[in-house]
Amino acid sequence: MQLKDVPFPSPRALKAACTLVAIAWVALGLFVPLILLGSLGSIEALGMPALACLAILVSAALVYIPFAFSLKCPSCSRRFLIQSDELKHENARTRWRLDYWAFVVIDVLLRDSFVCMYCGVKTTLSGPLRKDSANFR
Repeated sequence: MQLKDVPFPSPRALKAACTLVAIAWVALGLFVPLILLGSLGSIEALGMPALACLAILVSAALVYIPFAFSLKCPSCSRRFLIQSDELKHENARTRWRLDYWAFVVIDVLLRDSFVCMYCGVKTTLSGPLRKDSANFR
């Protein structure tokens, strides 16, 4: 028997962790072209923005790491933001050749829910985050 729509106990922490990943992805997406353009055209003005992107990327990653190790699936108590080589559940979501943990990040940011890659249980972000946002509508 599989549980459905299990509430996540700390939705703000999970949203923060996933936001940090998105920030790191954007910083990386800006850093690579800036470095390539700077090295190809010898445009020295791109050095500072590239360093800023690198600093943001590293900072976001360093802040994300404690979140990734502390957040666990409420059903199976596994770290769902860290992907291992273990067998994934058949209900685990992935697309576009993304790793399972990356799709968890996308699901949390876009759908306010995720499916654990290890146990396959759908978890929703409910509680204080949802109650606060409902009061402002």
